[in-house]
Amino acid sequence: MNKWDTDWQRCQAYAEAELASVTTSRRQRGQRNVNRIKHQACVGKMGELLACEYLRFFGHPCTEPDFTIYSNDNKSWDSDLYVSKHKVAVKTQDDASAYRYGQSWVFQKGGHAGRGHSDPVMNDEESLCMFVMLDLTNKLCGVHGPYSMRDLIPLFKEPTVESLRHTKACLYWKDVKNLPTYKIKK
Repeated sequence: MNKWDTDWQRCQAYAEAELASVTTSRRQRGQRNVNRIKHQACVGKMGELLACEYLRFFGHPCTEPDFTIYSNDNKSWDSDLYVSKHKVAVKTQDDASAYRYGQSWVFQKGGHAGRGHSDPVMNDEESLCMFVMLDLTNKLCGVHGPYSMRDLIPLFKEPTVESLRHTKACLYWKDVKNLPTYKIKK
């Protein structure tokens, strides 16, 4: 079995185990489709693994993605990765989602009627963000960034899906692609 398949299986196991701990918070966000919730968790965790490999490839010591399962009460909203003093958020989209909605990345914004968290990086100009695109059919990825949240914060827009507008904010590749990447000092 190749590394992609091994990592994907690890992410699937994580998504399956995490499901019970996130049911309430996902419901507050208007998410009820169990298969979609698991798929999105799996895609997100795979993106973290790939972003970590990318950063390490370029010589940046990076923390491992967190595969701990937290209860709803102890859910961690910490950044996905850390590179020295930098918090790094990783946002991932698969090719099917990109085809349907356009190449974009979703951030949590307050939950239904404010009952839910907001991604802390949305208000943290010092954090960094990386974007990962997954081609699940061909087992390929594109990793973009890191970008400074200082540059990204003004680019947030409403999601194209109207039902998500009360709980999500999006960044669209067409708005991000010409931004300079952040140069992490070694």
